[in-house]
Amino acid sequence: MMIRVIYRDQSAGVVESHLLDELIRKGRIVAYHGKDRWVPVEAKGSGGEGAVTGTTDRVVNLRRYNAH
Repeated sequence: MMIRVIYRDQSAGVVESHLLDELIRKGRIVAYHGKDRWVPVEAKGSGGEGAVTGTTDRVVNLRRYNAH
């Protein structure tokens, strides 16, 4: 299955689902498209581990993608 993602440079792309966890862990994406919305991803701590968060900044920036 293919999943839409938004990279750190704000470009969008599509990746295979089995690669999603690795991209999050490496901090290469800032969001991915879940069932019906964009889910923000933010680096957790300085170790580069990714975590799904609900930060307001990311949600506001994702509205332009969710509008389409």
